Amino acid sequence: MSDIAVLVADNLDVWTNAVDQRSSSGRGSSKKVSLYGIERLRALILDLAARGKLVPQRADDEPAAQVLKRAKVQRATLQEEGVVGRARKVEEPSNPRPFIIPISWEWTQLAHIGHDWGQETPELQFTYVDVGAIDQRRGMIEHPKILDASDAPSRARKIVRKGTVIYSTVRPYLMNIAVVGKEFDPMPIASTAFAVIHPFSGVEARFLYHYLRSSIFVSYVESVQSGIAYPAINDKQFYSAWFPLPPLAEQKRIVAKVDELMALCDALERESEDALAAHQTLVETLLATLVNSTDAADLAKNWARLEKHFDTLFTTEASIDALKQTILDLAVRGKLVKQVSDEVLTCTLDPKYLEFDNTLGFEVPPSWSVLPLVAVSDVKGGNAYKSSSFEESGVNQIIRMSNLRPGYLLLENNPVFIGDELASDTQDYELQPDDVIVSMTGTVGKRDFLYSVKIRPEDIACRALFLNQRICRLRLKGIDPEYAGLSLKAESILDPIFETATGTANQANISMKALKGALIPVPPLGEQKRIVAKVDELMALCEQLKSRLADAAETQRHLADAITQQAVA
Repeated sequence: MSDIAVLVADNLDVWTNAVDQRSSSGRGSSKKVSLYGIERLRALILDLAARGKLVPQRADDEPAAQVLKRAKVQRATLQEEGVVGRARKVEEPSNPRPFIIPISWEWTQLAHIGHDWGQETPELQFTYVDVGAIDQRRGMIEHPKILDASDAPSRARKIVRKGTVIYSTVRPYLMNIAVVGKEFDPMPIASTAFAVIHPFSGVEARFLYHYLRSSIFVSYVESVQSGIAYPAINDKQFYSAWFPLPPLAEQKRIVAKVDELMALCDALERESEDALAAHQTLVETLLATLVNSTDAADLAKNWARLEKHFDTLFTTEASIDALKQTILDLAVRGKLVKQVSDEVLTCTLDPKYLEFDNTLGFEVPPSWSVLPLVAVSDVKGGNAYKSSSFEESGVNQIIRMSNLRPGYLLLENNPVFIGDELASDTQDYELQPDDVIVSMTGTVGKRDFLYSVKIRPEDIACRALFLNQRICRLRLKGIDPEYAGLSLKAESILDPIFETATGTANQANISMKALKGALIPVPPLGEQKRIVAKVDELMALCEQLKSRLADAAETQRHLADAITQQAVA
């Protein structure tokens, strides 16, 4: 067994158990687990390949110096034949050679291991290769467009052929790198966003491709790129980069070994993803038994059985989030705490709402009512304050969508203010303690809105808060604000509201009418407070589980990092 195979086998639990959470914002959005250990293993394989540590060197391999000599001859021949232009003039990089290479290898620069094919403006139908055409994972061109010359983008200029390596110099962290693996008909033309190298006969295109994806080359790019939102490197910086060139025979062995090990990583990844999916299915199935409890007493029994297995069941953020949602679901169904027989609704209700049909899709206890929000709250939308009236400082702050987060306010996030006169004219939009505000605008296809936040006294201790448009204020009548807030976090309550969303191509909106008519289960006030207390207790337990999970995950990631660093030392 090779050294790298031993490294993989001896640390299999580290590679597969070291995970990281990629949380996409938004309630109900899929939170994907990043298989951190396997990603580190992939990076390690590429780094070992680039350093000459992946396969053994052989004394009978022709040294890389001979490859470079033939490359010079090949370039000269192509120039004489008019196939390629003059060689690029590149300066030696200011950074030193990154590491020591085997004696049979040679340090050179990217400009010296291949050539480009020049540029031309398409005059006939052509195959257009832009970043959207690349399968980033496989390093192949999968989805090119066939365009007429009249439709050619201004960036469609660079000629590529089978065997050419292309590297996107704009936002290079996206790894839009590929080898042109076949002949395209009509002729392929690439975007000027790519640097193009067609390797000389002694250079394996796939070895070059793997090097361009290695952390060694990534570190170089990060050291010379410019720009923040759209970082980029120019062609001069790209072609000047150091390149460790092995003998051709060793390049072939390295490519074969990388392909073999990446296939192993793929298999480990599939197994890990399948195990995570099966685990999540098990968790959701067991949590469903809680939701199906007949009453609080039955729930207590089911919970006690489940609690014995918490350490094995709730081992991912997704499973803990599912537990949180189950707690909220139980709360709004009246199954979380016992009902008290002499408790009745005490809020003053308009009789027209008392006979409102329960269309939530589940039953609530007899002592409860299911009512639209407008029945238990003064529902008011925000004011369309003009940006021209905003000031950089003051005591009258405008609460905008950017200030809302799931469950809390981020008051210092680009705060804007209005003067005292406008504040006086719009005092109907000033927030008070115990108001609950709800965001009403988000992204189409996501649930990154309908965040509910209760205004606390400390939020307005040093400033007044005024509500901007696309945010709704609920001033509750006879209903506990904490209970209302947790109800508006339960997916069983939110699902019908989201179904009413309308909007443009990218922006989704909830109307005031839909929010006013949103149904909420209303228990007697005493039970509301008991529910809030129980939810707080159980959510604290969930946070403890998350904290332990985060500590364990960090330990596994540190182990993966340590093994990686030791392997390349």
